[in-house]
Amino acid sequence: MTIDDKKSPPIIEAAELIPIRCLHEPINTKEQSSKHIIILHGWNSGANDMNKMIDALLQIPNVNNYYVWSFSYETWRTGFDKAAILLENKIDQLPLHFNNTIFFTYSMGGLIARQLIANGMQCTALITICTPHDGILPNIPLLPWDKGEKSMLKDSPQLIALKNHPRDISLRNVFYCFGFGYINNEGVRVCDDKIVSLPSALANNLKGIRYSLPLYVRDRGTLDLHHLKGMDPYYCTSVFQLIDSLINREKTA
Repeated sequence: MTIDDKKSPPIIEAAELIPIRCLHEPINTKEQSSKHIIILHGWNSGANDMNKMIDALLQIPNVNNYYVWSFSYETWRTGFDKAAILLENKIDQLPLHFNNTIFFTYSMGGLIARQLIANGMQCTALITICTPHDGILPNIPLLPWDKGEKSMLKDSPQLIALKNHPRDISLRNVFYCFGFGYINNEGVRVCDDKIVSLPSALANNLKGIRYSLPLYVRDRGTLDLHHLKGMDPYYCTSVFQLIDSLINREKTA
């Protein structure tokens, strides 16, 4: 996608919670228990960009005990805090109980899920891949009309407020964070994915998170944007191993 930094994109109001997999049983009411996985894409992308990750997720055997959803939102005109409200509204419209939810998120999607949790939603696990918990790299070009990108700056009011939110702090023991670094042509490990630093993706600035894992890949040149590997299951084997273990733990609990 080509972005014209002189002209803002058309306003897209669309926000949709797309059902990927529904259980073959009567719809549960909000008083009944049901299990959910909600997938959230990142900035400058859409729900379809997570299709490979969704396909890999659906191959995990016990996922068939879960409702699976994909949240689609407009990333340029909406900061992560406002997108969280849009998702909350979509969830509230459904006749389902969402207290047993795994968030499976990429990049900006992880901040949306964190904000939703801070706003009061219960979850059993938040999995983030390449999420800028401590902001994006400072050298990333900033488009003046881009509220999504602005909300992910290290010193953005939204990110500072989220980091200091009591509920966010108290529930970090369900955060599982993955990030990418790369090995350059000299064999040196570089601790960023060219969009987000490893310390930011691994939430090193947040105390009390449950688990974090750096993933290193070989660099093939300037155009090899490793941030995008967070949407490719080939590079995310350890992420799916974690999801499998979390689901099996839920099954035996």
